[in-house]
Amino acid sequence: MSTGDTSANSAHEGVNPTLATKLGPTKNSDVLRRHPTYWFEDGTLVVHVEDTLFKVHHTFMSRHSPYFASTSSATTENMAELDQEVGLPFSFVSVQRNTGAKAEDVERLLEHLYHDVSLTTNTSFDRVASILRITSPQQLDFPKLHATAKDLFEARFPGGPAPFIHPDGLHEALLLATEYHVPSARKALLYSLVTTTQFHEEEIDNLTPGEDNGSEDPPTQTLLESDKDGLQKPTDVDIIAVEGTTKHTLEHEAHRHTLSPSDAKLCGQLMSQLIEHFTPILFTPATTSHMECTDVFADTWMPLVIQPALEDDGVYKPLETLERIKDIDWAKHGLCPSCVIEKREEWTDEQKVVWNLMDGWLGIDSVTES
Repeated sequence: MSTGDTSANSAHEGVNPTLATKLGPTKNSDVLRRHPTYWFEDGTLVVHVEDTLFKVHHTFMSRHSPYFASTSSATTENMAELDQEVGLPFSFVSVQRNTGAKAEDVERLLEHLYHDVSLTTNTSFDRVASILRITSPQQLDFPKLHATAKDLFEARFPGGPAPFIHPDGLHEALLLATEYHVPSARKALLYSLVTTTQFHEEEIDNLTPGEDNGSEDPPTQTLLESDKDGLQKPTDVDIIAVEGTTKHTLEHEAHRHTLSPSDAKLCGQLMSQLIEHFTPILFTPATTSHMECTDVFADTWMPLVIQPALEDDGVYKPLETLERIKDIDWAKHGLCPSCVIEKREEWTDEQKVVWNLMDGWLGIDSVTES
């Protein structure tokens, strides 16, 4: 055996020697292995993804996937002579690296297809993301399962107008929502990024909002941290400056995190629009048709509404801030029952207004599902 053949075989541990020779030499990091579960002795299709070989049933896979249906005997080499141990003919498909397919995602796909793990509303985000990716037309193309995964993905991000829970993994989820055309999820995710992520700069004196330093890498002082207790809160002056600063830092965070430059810019624009729209509402005491109730708002608006909003950046969190205003026991502070009902309805309507305005601010009206 030649030196090249020996190298090929040693690089594919646990793989039939003839098949190893057919695959040829690989990088030292690409030691091929049979998957411990999804290598069926009666399988008729070997799928090579990254460093893993899966041996599954060609007819079964073809029934669900145009990708595998196209790998018929007319287009795929019959390799019966390569599996001397099993002695059955099989087709061989090597999934190209440029598709982005991952062996872990294929494993999760097969777990579902072979009924080992169900795909439900309780399925973890990581698993749904895996299925969404691997079943896409860009990868292994399982149309029906891709549609199911897409529905489950979208359901995880219901959005407003009522305040909603902001999930983990916002950056990865935004990439998926963008790539697989889920505008409703993008809307919720962009709002979550703007309202739960605090961008700030330290000692970046040579940069101004809207300018770039010409470097591909952002300054090391630019940080992204979760908004939580203990972080420095803005003053009245900070509220004025937050728009320009956030725009700038968002653009640079695109390089350090998975936020694309265009989405970083969009987040900055969304924050600007939220501040521009909501600031007059937040800093203007509410009024009613009753003079006594209007006086109550005039006396209490600063301590009950404005001050808490300044303390938690509520100026660009309209859904949450309006909800907090609704939850205040206004009757206890002297508002009459009819005015309490009326104002809470108005604040609920304003939440809907903000959420609907976001479609235009984010250009969602022009986005169509493909």
